Amino acid sequence: MSAITLHNTAPAGYKEITIFKKTPKGDYVTDKATNKPKEFSCLQEKKTGDIYNDDPAYIVAIKCAILFFATPLIAIGVMAWNLCKIPIDLTRVTLLTLKNFGKWWKEKGPCSACVKSAKFFLEKTCKVLLQDLWHIVRAPIYCIGMQILTLIGIAFPFWARKKIAKLEYHWQDKIPLKYDIRELDKEEKTKFCPLLWKEEKKPQACYIAHCFQPLGNLKKDSNLILKK
Repeated sequence: MSAITLHNTAPAGYKEITIFKKTPKGDYVTDKATNKPKEFSCLQEKKTGDIYNDDPAYIVAIKCAILFFATPLIAIGVMAWNLCKIPIDLTRVTLLTLKNFGKWWKEKGPCSACVKSAKFFLEKTCKVLLQDLWHIVRAPIYCIGMQILTLIGIAFPFWARKKIAKLEYHWQDKIPLKYDIRELDKEEKTKFCPLLWKEEKKPQACYIAHCFQPLGNLKKDSNLILKK
């Protein structure tokens, strides 16, 4: 572990690097003032190659302290949201069942359509109910884990940042950071009101400690270019 320091130097196990980023279209992210490729100062973990924000230790420690108080509020919000999602998801399943019933009636006839619709409705209903209830039940567990790590992070910020990032990655159902609502383009962001007639939705996350997540890995992510 690296204890808190008041100067912005690379902690043990990390090195300071500068990278360029590319958009999904392959263009460099540019600096609006100079219109040249924008440089990003980062910390790279030597062991894994993962890249993190180059916040100094005391900034990471302050963020951990803020997270300690913010996480319970976020957990309550997650529980409330998933509770509200239950009738929304059940409505979506019902509408999808009715939509498919008409299609199956034309293809297979009324008897087959009734059987397939009943099976579809039961399977989807059980799936969404279990998913929403599990998200409600697990929120306090993840909250406690996050709070323990944030307390440790006040003294050992960089070690805790990595652990918090990993824990929240699992809390977000292992959805990559690139699907966070703050990372998506405006046209890709899902509206607050979901489309009830669509069965599948794109993965989407909303990380609490967004800035704690690894920005990527030079060996795995082609959109990150090391400045030499």
